[in-house]
Amino acid sequence: MIRYAYRALQELEHYLAALSKVIEDLPHHRRYGGPGFPALPLRVAEQARLLFSNGIHAKNYYLYELYRKDLSWSQKQSFIGNYGLKSLFARLNERDYWSVFDDKVLFTRHMMASGLPVLPIRCALGKHAKLQTIPCLRDEAQVRDWFGQDGVQNIFIKPVDSQNAKGAISLGTRINGEAVWDRLPNGSDIGLDSIWAHAQEWTSKGTYLIAQDRVEPHPDLAAIVPNILHTVRVVTWLEQDDVKVIDAVLKMGKGDYPADNPFGRGGIVVPLDQASGVCQQPVWIVDGLVRREDHHPGSGVRVTGLEIPQWQDILDIARRAAEACSFHRTLAWDIGVTTEGPVLIEGNWCPDPALNQIGKDRGLIMTNWVRELNRNRGYKRVGLGLLQAWRRQSR
Repeated sequence: MIRYAYRALQELEHYLAALSKVIEDLPHHRRYGGPGFPALPLRVAEQARLLFSNGIHAKNYYLYELYRKDLSWSQKQSFIGNYGLKSLFARLNERDYWSVFDDKVLFTRHMMASGLPVLPIRCALGKHAKLQTIPCLRDEAQVRDWFGQDGVQNIFIKPVDSQNAKGAISLGTRINGEAVWDRLPNGSDIGLDSIWAHAQEWTSKGTYLIAQDRVEPHPDLAAIVPNILHTVRVVTWLEQDDVKVIDAVLKMGKGDYPADNPFGRGGIVVPLDQASGVCQQPVWIVDGLVRREDHHPGSGVRVTGLEIPQWQDILDIARRAAEACSFHRTLAWDIGVTTEGPVLIEGNWCPDPALNQIGKDRGLIMTNWVRELNRNRGYKRVGLGLLQAWRRQSR
């Protein structure tokens, strides 16, 4: 009896939290209106219903253009939102192995041991770095000694446990042979004082930085935006020994940040034809709404119709990576398209579904990923657990 009462209280708490979220989302709804938008009460009611069933909060609702009258209810219900998202992936992926993806050192070592192409870690920066076989620069003198060596250039620095390329620094070539580098992509100068200050900043957050070789983007992509490694996000799911590629998009930088993070830094997502790797219309976000153009908004170079180089090799790396991580069922991989071939950059056990749903008329549920969602009633972890098992197969 006590157990049932406790469960009832938990359910009530979840519903009250969702109702609170609906109220919290109201100001976001009021930002939009006019031609193309249904009346405010209709949008609020529909988004609240989708929040309960699919975890769609207000930002998701407008990001996925679910207010559109030409989308059926079935299409709208095929999208996965970010509300309660971790609970869903916690059901699909083994908690004991999250650290393989949360810690970039563990990830690099595991993938390297599995024969996947990854970038080796040159050194670690900060007093919290305590690694074997990797130089650990734990004080200012060690940082100055290591970076002051001749030939240390073209280095990419990032926190060992951050997401979305937060805290990344890209060093280009040395300037006049001194311990000063071009800071990419904008070409300003950066010296040892700034590098050490950056390490101290992240040390104060309880973590440390890692340094890897900076690789050049493939010429076909560098012609659009140079000095940024554009990556392909590939979503896979594993059933027994069979790896399926669910979806793939290209993540492009805008040109003013060292990495390709789409939403946090105004970057671009490009849907890809899964069979050929041909780019469809690029998508980016302006004031919470989707913009589409054939050309990159920063450089003006046409993207639509571009064929991603070494496409089958990219998909093969994603499949091999999924096999190497058979302890998880559904994962997302960021694979860099470089001058030397595809390179596995990161993996994600709890990926943001927005990357693979934005700018589309269907969500991830309306793909073969639905089989993984239905596994062990995983769909009950979406929103408030009101979503039903999907029987529809991908189209």
